[in-house]
Amino acid sequence: MFGLWRLAEAIILFVYALAILHEERFLKKG
Repeated sequence: MFGLWRLAEAIILFVYALAILHEERFLKKG
């Protein structure tokens, strides 16, 4: 269970990082 929580935490951080990169690209385009 602890390993699953660690995996979920890593996925959340990864998605958050992708969102930041996508937002920066969008702002540059706009």
